[in-house]
Amino acid sequence: MSGWLAEVRERHDALDVPVLAALISPGFDTPDVLNPRPGPSGTTFADELQALAVLDPDRLATSIDAVHPAGRPAPLRGRPRDVRDRVVTAMAGYWRTCLEPRWPALRATLQADIGYRGTIIAEHGMRAAITSLSPSLGWDGTRLQPRIAVQPHFESAVAGRGLVLVPSFFTTDLTHPMTAQEDPTIVYAVRGTAAAPGARADPPPCLVRLIGRTRAEVLHLLDCPTSTTDVAARFGITPSAANQHLRSLRDAGILQTTRSGRSVLYGRTALGHDLVAGSGPGPFW
Repeated sequence: MSGWLAEVRERHDALDVPVLAALISPGFDTPDVLNPRPGPSGTTFADELQALAVLDPDRLATSIDAVHPAGRPAPLRGRPRDVRDRVVTAMAGYWRTCLEPRWPALRATLQADIGYRGTIIAEHGMRAAITSLSPSLGWDGTRLQPRIAVQPHFESAVAGRGLVLVPSFFTTDLTHPMTAQEDPTIVYAVRGTAAAPGARADPPPCLVRLIGRTRAEVLHLLDCPTSTTDVAARFGITPSAANQHLRSLRDAGILQTTRSGRSVLYGRTALGHDLVAGSGPGPFW
């Protein structure tokens, strides 16, 4: 994500850094109310920001205190309503400055991860999908146990409440709510972080020589079925250009297509996986 970080640094002066930094504890925890359980697929950041803007100020205050038990940083002190308004304004600025310009590519990668997990569930079952999220997540068939440093430790019943799995670019392993009162949620590191804002894939040089850099990058990142539109968003190219690359790779037997509703999804064939892994046979390797 180095390219994205460079862009953000250039816009640093547009951010309310004191408030944003104060929302993160020394242990990198954040208030639970700022990480709500995802809503329906059509929910936008504006919807979630509006929900935060009308949230009971005392609930936000309690959530902030949970990550700062020794006392709040100065930017988060004051009347609860004033603190809430300050947080809403800071987060709105962060969204506009840092995430909104890159959101189509981010969203495409997140959706691809969800599709990948769904494929694991369909082919191997829920246990395989859950244990694939991270080596830090244990499961004995009845209990999930994230082996992570989030404090405090507690038990929370999932029955009747459901468990939501949330892919994220902003964690390297797993996180979960700070209290048992919040909805059971596990946030895990999204696959395909090479497609994060401003990043480029680094396919094997021999693969670049064989099919060209752009197609090699597309193939390198296409580790789960993805639509033409999503590929275009991830690489900053037109849908027609993305379609041309995808069709060429499909015609060569490197990609295959499946349908999901009205969308045509492209995914690697066994040959495609071998090429990316550098394990294909023959003198090319």
